[in-house]
Amino acid sequence: MGWAELGLLVGGAASALIGLLFVAVSIKIDIVARSQDLLSRAAQTLALLLVALLSSMLLVVPDQELWMLGVEVVALVAVLIVVLTVFDHLAKAAREKSVTARLIDQVSPNVISCLLLGSAGLSLTFDRHWGLYLLVPAFVALLTGGVVNAWLFLVRLGS
Repeated sequence: MGWAELGLLVGGAASALIGLLFVAVSIKIDIVARSQDLLSRAAQTLALLLVALLSSMLLVVPDQELWMLGVEVVALVAVLIVVLTVFDHLAKAAREKSVTARLIDQVSPNVISCLLLGSAGLSLTFDRHWGLYLLVPAFVALLTGGVVNAWLFLVRLGS
């Protein structure tokens, strides 16, 4: 399997998970709309999955130089860090100290995802081919983080 196929696989998985997150939120929109904590956690989960989708799209751009892919990935990570920080601040400001909110804080692989994807982007920026291999654990962290956050989010909606 080549890098383009990996990009297609990750993009498809991320798209499906984004769709499921939208369905889950729309089913319980009355509960979600009343809680800044839930809104922020849903937005963080959406951000992780959207970055997985966008970075996989960048990977499949034909005939793109490695350094350009790296610059694009680094820019994407910078935006992700800002978005995750803002929504994390909003979630904590809501001061809902539920078990689920604390668990998301402890388990959330947001930092790991940003570090892995940022490392891949930086290495690709300097035209290091092995940076492509760093995308694999970054994709795993992004998708796993999105799934874990979505699961905890849905469990919270059920209670």
